[in-house]
Amino acid sequence: MLPPMADRGWVRRGLSLVWNAEALGTVAGPDAAWTMRQLLTRSRAWPAALPSSNGEAVVVAGFDSCLDAFGPDAAEVWIQRELVPVMLSFQEEYDGQAALIFWLPEALRRLTHSSADGSYSWRWAGRTSVEPLALGRCLWAGAEADLRRIVVPAKGKVDPTGPGWIGLHLARLS
Repeated sequence: MLPPMADRGWVRRGLSLVWNAEALGTVAGPDAAWTMRQLLTRSRAWPAALPSSNGEAVVVAGFDSCLDAFGPDAAEVWIQRELVPVMLSFQEEYDGQAALIFWLPEALRRLTHSSADGSYSWRWAGRTSVEPLALGRCLWAGAEADLRRIVVPAKGKVDPTGPGWIGLHLARLS
């Protein structure tokens, strides 16, 4: 696992999953966030300026709702066929110099990490008997080894598993 990210580089470039409302509020106001539908629509013709972080980022809400709506059988296919191409297009359009941030308010309860292999999975809402979604395999194309935990240092100390853990960041999707 790479060292945690204690700086604010995640607000300027890369792909992030963030669940801390306070940290997200420093990047974008509620009216600046895009829905998943807006992301997919705007990916056909990316805007010159992005709505957050002084034009360097976009915050997207609703990824978790899409996963739940698709369910275990269709979510992975949707991510690989629809979402990953949009994320790659975003990186290409902005030459890797902009941030795509997915707001996942329930991630701490639904995201699981396996320390044995470093993988991340997503637990389904209301479906405890269903196998979790292998998020790393389908969303990050297996690049989990390149993920960094976004942390807010508490009292000068960085604890990548403590309450200062606010998200996950991938500098570049390959």
